[in-house]
Amino acid sequence: MFFACCTADADDMVFAAPIEILPALPFPEIQQIPVENEDPQQLEEELNRGSIEQLAEDEFVVEIEKTTEQSKMGLEVDKLWGRVLIVTVKEGLIDDYNQRAANAGLREVKAGYQILSVNGITESPKKMLQAVTQEQNLRLIIRAMQTKT
Repeated sequence: MFFACCTADADDMVFAAPIEILPALPFPEIQQIPVENEDPQQLEEELNRGSIEQLAEDEFVVEIEKTTEQSKMGLEVDKLWGRVLIVTVKEGLIDDYNQRAANAGLREVKAGYQILSVNGITESPKKMLQAVTQEQNLRLIIRAMQTKT
């Protein structure tokens, strides 16, 4: 669906530009994580402590450890609408992870995906990116986004 929007320049010339209205992203369903202990009270306590995470089907965890030999993440990101969007995956720790993930049949981090959390930080892109630069051990929650091909 397209709409037109107008604006005026310094000479009071009016321009109309088409704007494409995109549908909202669907809210992902939460999947249940199988656990060994089926005691409901203990499960509730573990959820409250944060020791069990419920990830959506399109979310996955990436754990990275910076070393003296390699501390560069290798990500180009953009802070967009209060989120951290991966623009490019370059040479670095994430590329190394992707190679290991491909060999193990796991999900890889790709351009267009979102970083939802860094070491449990979710409230602001600025704080998430500060954690990436300051922390040695990183636990990222990534959302795989559908991209047009």
